[in-house]
This record gives sequence, C-alpha cells and structure tokens, in this order.
Amino acid sequence: MKNLLLISSFLIATASVAQTETEVLRYSSTHFGGTARYNSVAGAFGAVGADFSVLSTNPAGMGRYRESDFSFTPTLNLSSTSTLHNGNETIDSKENFNINNIGIVGVSKANPESATLWRAVQFGFGYNKLKNFHNRYQISGVDSTSFSQVLAFEGSGATEDELYYQTQSPFMASPAYNAWLIDPIDGSGGKENYTTQMYVDSIYQEHSVVQTGSLGEWSFGVSGNYNDKVYIGASVNLQRFKFSEEKNHKETSLIDSTAIIDFTYTEYLETQGRGVNLKVGAIFLPTKWLRVGLAYHTPTAYYNVRDQWYTTVTTNFKDTSGFRGTYNEGQSPNGSFLYKMRTPSRILGSVAVVVKKKGMISLDYELADYTTGRLNAHRESGDSYAFGTENEKVTENFVRVNNIKVGGEYRVTNLWMIRGGVAYYQNGYNPDVVSQTTPTMTYAGGFGYRSKTFYIDLAYTLTKSTEDYYMYDPILVSNTVISKSSSNILATIGFKF
Repeated sequence: MKNLLLISSFLIATASVAQTETEVLRYSSTHFGGTARYNSVAGAFGAVGADFSVLSTNPAGMGRYRESDFSFTPTLNLSSTSTLHNGNETIDSKENFNINNIGIVGVSKANPESATLWRAVQFGFGYNKLKNFHNRYQISGVDSTSFSQVLAFEGSGATEDELYYQTQSPFMASPAYNAWLIDPIDGSGGKENYTTQMYVDSIYQEHSVVQTGSLGEWSFGVSGNYNDKVYIGASVNLQRFKFSEEKNHKETSLIDSTAIIDFTYTEYLETQGRGVNLKVGAIFLPTKWLRVGLAYHTPTAYYNVRDQWYTTVTTNFKDTSGFRGTYNEGQSPNGSFLYKMRTPSRILGSVAVVVKKKGMISLDYELADYTTGRLNAHRESGDSYAFGTENEKVTENFVRVNNIKVGGEYRVTNLWMIRGGVAYYQNGYNPDVVSQTTPTMTYAGGFGYRSKTFYIDLAYTLTKSTEDYYMYDPILVSNTVISKSSSNILATIGFKF
C-alpha cells in the first residue's frame, strides 16, 4: 500500500463534521440505469437513441423517437460480497426491489405538406436510476490490535469531565469513556491521556456493514429531428439521493485474564441530497449505417445535502469493581450538518454502426475528472466551515477517469431481438495513493419483443469490483480485500401511441 489513505476507515472524520472527500466520489461515480434495453447493451446507447434512458446520457437520442412512448422498468437487485481478512473469508448477500425507470415521451410531427426540414419535436419527462447503494458485508478474524486504541488516542488532552459531558470527541472517545472502555492515566495540566481495557494482543474481531439507498434523477427533456440527419436535445435533471450506512465493530478478548469480555462500537450515518444539472447533446448521421453522438453534462450542483449520524459503545465485563456494571453503554449526541456539494462535469462521445435493419454495434466513451468535485458551506447551516482540507484531498486522492461501454443488438425476427454488452469503469482513486485501483466491470445481456404498439424487454447485468478496506487505522490493522458482485434483473414494459 502506498501512502495509506483512510478511504474506508471506520471513523466518520471528525467530531464536528461528518463530511469527507469520499462523499464526493460516492455521489460522482454513477452507473448506467434506466430501461432493460439500455441495460442489456451495458448503456452503450449514446448514438442510438429512441430509448428513455438517453435523457440521462445524450438527450439528443430522444429525437430518434417517431411515436409517443411510455416505459416502466421494475428491477430486482441481488448483491453478494466476499471479504478476506487475515486468511479468513466471509460471504454475505442482500436483495432489494426497486423501480429503475418510468418515463413518457411525446412526439409532435411536422405537417407533411410543410416545407420545414424539422421533421419532429419531442418532449420527455420521467425518472432514471443512476446508482444503487444496497450492499452488505461482514469481516471476521483474529487480530493483535484493537480499535479501542484509536478511541483512547482520540481522548488524549481531554479532562474526564470533558469526555463525560461530551464536550470533547463526542462521537468517539466520549461514548467509549462513558461505557468504561477507556480509562484515564496521568497527564499534565489537568489534561489526561487514556488507555484501553482491551489491552491484549489476541482479539477476535467482527465487523459488519449494511448500506441502503439509491441515486436517481427526474428529467425533463426536449429534442428535435432535423431532416433525419441531425438530432439535438437538452434535459434539465433534478437529482436526488439517499444513503444510509450502519457499521458494527465487535471485539472479544481471547485472554481470560482481562476484566472485559467484549465491546461493540456502532456507527450510523444517513445522507440525503438534492441537486440539479443540465445535459445537452447531438447525434449526426453522415451515412445510413453510421451514427455519431456527442454530449456534455454540467456539474451537478447539490444545493442541499444533510448528514445525520450518531455512535454508541457497549461493553461487557466479568469484573464489575467500582461503578462499572456487567453491561455498560455510552451514546453520542445526534450529529447533523447541512452543506453543499458539486460533482464533476462529463463529456460523452459515442459511435454506432447500423447493419441494415438487422442490428447495430455501439461504443460509448465518457470522461469525468473527479479532482474537480467540491464540498462547500451552506449559508443555512450556521457553520462557516470551508472544507479546505477535504477539497485538497479531493484534488490529491482522485483522478480523471475514462469509462468505456460497448454493446450490440441483433434482430432475430421482425419482432424479436437479442442484445449484449460490457462496460469498463475506471477506479476514481489516485494509484499513487491507493494501490488497489482495479476497475469495475459490468457484463450485460437480454432480449426483447417489439410490435407496433407494445414492447417488452428483459435484461440481466452482472457488476464486479474489488477494493481494499480498513476496519480502522491502517497503521494498526491489516487490509481486508472486498470482492463485490451485483446482479440486476430488469423488465421493461412499454407502449407506443
């Protein structure tokens, strides 16, 4: 590991602010979503169009609609995670049902007797899901260090009263002190240093993480068809996300001589945000068999992001001398902070080759510079914190990414089609900071039935990624390798009118 970065540390940053640079990356690195047809070609649809999902990629693709259209896409998500820590492997899974798309497009055609070369204008409104946060994983194994060492260090320089009344380190050292996990030792000037009851070098650790939520956008778009050669479009998009995460870290002493049996540190975080962006694009058909697309997404300005969090510490003791009981609990206050965030802009280029009326092959390229993301103060937060340190870390720890999607569709009969695709998403972390920067890969396939007035599409996607994770300070604990696998089963029902 190079220049160890606390990208997945167990802590929520500081006692007063829960926001870190990782939040910028979490809400910037969106995936493709939307209809089953769009998913079955791994989102490689930027130059093809005539699918509602294009409002979130290249809104010019809406100009390819020749008839009004309604689509609806329910989705079943199945996630599985394998963790490997100190040679011990643990597997966990989670399922959830969600709506990936709902949208309507209206087409206004020009009068056939008109001399205008504008063949039609389209208006669209609806929802596309861009990211699913649902995940669950567990880590277990024997370690020689304890997270309570971090909690004790956080209390250094605070008096016992400051920890007891939670005026210092209210989310870490204070609940640990009130649960008798850490104790004061001689300090100076009335300030104390702290030590831990879990001082042994043989500790069984259990660490679990449960994440829920999603990120999606409601879009209103307009597009135009000029002479069946040039298509232009734009969409205004209201993005909204909700993310919740609960972490439980339990340590059990394997040494009989300790007074403490075990302790559990629980951390809960919920983040909600609302933002807006603008997307513009164009598609050009130089020949009947070639289509070229280009789109630009402005940065998403999240004008309202709120974090809410709290922590608890519980302990179990064999020895209950003094005021300590068999079971003890310390709880932090409820933390809340309002702020703003800006995610990077994006440039998308695409090309598609159409083979007569039998099918197509499409390639999409996306460029996003994660170093330009920013956290900013909100004037209604009552806090003037400027996020200077966090924004500096955004610049240092992230990189510009290149994402590539390739897909194809083949018409088996006049009514039936089969599809497939693959997507490559570059890891957003700087490899000079985090050595484990493997890409995220998605493999997709599906088929569809289309008549003149009705269609149904089915798709399956499999997304795989690997990352390093640290339960707490990397100086104290070794890394855990997390292998994530997420499957989506999608079905789109649509009507033309």
